[in-house]
Amino acid sequence: MRLVLDVVLAVTLLEASVLLYSVYLHRSLAHGALRFRPGVNAVLRFVAPVVTNAVLRNWCGAHRLHHRHVDEPALDPHSPRVYGRLRVLLLTPRLLRQFRRRTTPRIDLIAGDIPATWLDRALGHVLVGSVIQAWILQIFLPVLDSVGIVAATVVGRVLIAGSVNNLHGGRGNGPSTIRNSRLVAAMAWGEGQHAHHHVAPSELAYTVLWSEDPGGAICRVLVRSGIASKESTPLVASKS
Repeated sequence: MRLVLDVVLAVTLLEASVLLYSVYLHRSLAHGALRFRPGVNAVLRFVAPVVTNAVLRNWCGAHRLHHRHVDEPALDPHSPRVYGRLRVLLLTPRLLRQFRRRTTPRIDLIAGDIPATWLDRALGHVLVGSVIQAWILQIFLPVLDSVGIVAATVVGRVLIAGSVNNLHGGRGNGPSTIRNSRLVAAMAWGEGQHAHHHVAPSELAYTVLWSEDPGGAICRVLVRSGIASKESTPLVASKS
């Protein structure tokens, strides 16, 4: 019974972190599809790095560059064509760190609208975020269980991110190589609708069906409830 509870908690924490990636980091910060109310945004700016292990400006800057330079060597941070599918599947966080070190001025320029403080960088570090999560969980669970749950979510998140990033890099050039995957979309709150997303990056939802893009459905609920507003000005234009 304890093992079942640990598995349920690990899956719940994993999906919560992927949902934050999809709605807040990806759709809101990286592409400006929606904007949260100031109070909600202040909370998310603290919670998101801890739960996702992502430094907000670094992640969004790298993602915007990916959109502008799909499958281009040295400019697409996680192209399967450049790095290989297995490496992208298993090592996307490492590829992003290496990319950031090479392109910090570009990232700061393209994602200058996103604040970057020492606290953002600290909370987005995988060790800091994982320790905070494990510390919170150990209030309710044994320490070893808490550590195991957090470790499982980190591994699961890496595999889901790698699966999404593997949806491009096929035959052809640029956006024509990108495809959709219903399986990945089901695991990642609609992020598997990769080709649809690249056609219109600043759209709130990737498809009209909530079953194909549950993250988009949640965004619509957030807008209707007044927690967030839909933006009309895209932050990422076509390749220049």
